[in-house]
Amino acid sequence: DTLALARKRQQEAVPGLLRLAEDESRSVITRAAAICLLGEYRGDQVVATLLKALTHSHPVMRAEAARALSEAGNPSLVPSLKRALRDPIRTVRLNAVFALVKLGVLQVNDEYAEAYNQAKGEYEQFLKEFPTIYDIRVDLGTYLAVHGKYEEALQEYQNARKIRPEMPQAW
Repeated sequence: DTLALARKRQQEAVPGLLRLAEDESRSVITRAAAICLLGEYRGDQVVATLLKALTHSHPVMRAEAARALSEAGNPSLVPSLKRALRDPIRTVRLNAVFALVKLGVLQVNDEYAEAYNQAKGEYEQFLKEFPTIYDIRVDLGTYLAVHGKYEEALQEYQNARKIRPEMPQAW
């Protein structure tokens, strides 16, 4: 019921999502789904739960947390996301760099610079490997737009619209 409410973007889903995310008796997939959906909501408890999941022992939890944090729009998350750039799991690194880019971090000049540049390269390569997947086309459009490459971004959004014209993000 909680996941169904969350998919409908109902605010009353938040307490249940927080409980599911923390419930060790639940499967990792169920908990990761809750983490994923929490990214659509705001609040201190949501951010605290996502940050905790970003350091979880299971990579699916870390990957979903990094992706969910991309929606938080909170600059205070940058240090935690930078640490995730050194994660041994590629998906976690890709989601962390995506979140950083969405937060406006287009360059890193500290001890995470090498990890950032490597993850950013991996992310760019990943985005170009799947030309027929709607969400990845939208992500590439967003990535290009935040880097000031507006004509290329527009082209990717148009490519995404051709794949799934009924979906709103590319519009």
